[in-house]
Amino acid sequence: MYLGNGVCSAGKNVNEKISEALIGMDPTLQVQIDQAMIDLDKTNKKGELGANAILAVSMAACRAGVAEKEVPLYKHIADLASKTSYHLLVPAFTLTGGGNHAGNNLAIQFEKALQIGAETYHHLKVELRLGECIMRLEKQLAEERVARLEIELKTC
Repeated sequence: MYLGNGVCSAGKNVNEKISEALIGMDPTLQVQIDQAMIDLDKTNKKGELGANAILAVSMAACRAGVAEKEVPLYKHIADLASKTSYHLLVPAFTLTGGGNHAGNNLAIQFEKALQIGAETYHHLKVELRLGECIMRLEKQLAEERVARLEIELKTC
């Protein structure tokens, strides 16, 4: 059961509750599909059906809408958001990780570096190398942290 964080109940909710409510709906109508799941759950924090189940079905419905319309995913999502222009994604690199899941005492969850305004691929390549260096440094710090924890555990 993984302390309540497993996916078995999410899968059961998808197969038994959510599927019954959504069968026959037009997959291109994402807002109506999502609203039907929100109405079915009836809790503020998605505690009845589970956020994992709702998100998975919403994403699957989005993909089904793409297949129905025969357009790329980015185009379908832009249509859903009433956007007519598209922008390339910006690479982001995590510089510092903290918060409850990081195993350290940092008050912030993430600090990220964003590359903004690369004029050419060659400029972007330099930024990606910087990100690779940052990732290597994070790996080294994580390995050192694990080594310290192993030593601490051996002394307990």
